[in-house]
Amino acid sequence: MRLAVLLATMLATACSAQPPASSATPASSSPATSSATAVGRAGDATLYLYPEVVAAYPPGDRGAYVVTPADEDDRRAVIALVEASGDDPDDVIGEGFVVRAGAAPARSGRRVEPLQPAGRRGPLGDGAEITVHIDLFAGDRAATAPAVQTWLTGRGARVLAVHAGGLEVKTTPAIATEAARLSAVRWIERR
Repeated sequence: MRLAVLLATMLATACSAQPPASSATPASSSPATSSATAVGRAGDATLYLYPEVVAAYPPGDRGAYVVTPADEDDRRAVIALVEASGDDPDDVIGEGFVVRAGAAPARSGRRVEPLQPAGRRGPLGDGAEITVHIDLFAGDRAATAPAVQTWLTGRGARVLAVHAGGLEVKTTPAIATEAARLSAVRWIERR
């Protein structure tokens, strides 16, 4: 029963638009050189282009965070939250899990930091044109996929397929690198 109440409380928090509080210093102590820019809309969802170093997310943006659990019990709780959101609990950076804002309320010893664009992409390599898979966050895929697709095609990329998890795209490494700065993007990898 206690676990059910805890999960219900955490899931209710996940629906809020406020980012979780952090007990840690952000990965970069220097401020971002530019702020996020709204680059598209799809229904109620706004697509943002973040700077290469994210110090904070714009008001109203859910953002994404790397949550490093305080202990083993906290680790299990964070995994349950990630699974409840529909995202992959295997999305791990260091010892932290990737979660959306509100999904990981503050807890003593828990470290919460903004997910940086560099943590949203794998090695893209060289080449005039590459094929990449762009994974979108589960909670907004339907709402944000059209805006991401418009953003990509506006830069000359070709969307080869749209599916439940995201997009398959033919593009340049530079455009794929920039796409990792989009708010809806969870992960980009070369195919």
